[in-house]
Amino acid sequence: MTQLAPFNEAVPKDVVAKETPLSNQIVDGTFHPFTGPIKDQSRKVILPAGEEKKDGDLLRMDYNV
Repeated sequence: MTQLAPFNEAVPKDVVAKETPLSNQIVDGTFHPFTGPIKDQSRKVILPAGEEKKDGDLLRMDYNV
């Protein structure tokens, strides 16, 4: 679920260098991008600090973060 298209040559090398390890951490499970605190568009806390959104919950998201 985290595969990106190749970067355009216009993307700065420092951006690519930051993204690649982060993508690898998402894939290997050492970084979860949906870890709280997460607030919706009205600033209501949807997920408390330190908790992770489960995959099934992500599929049912009906708000902006």
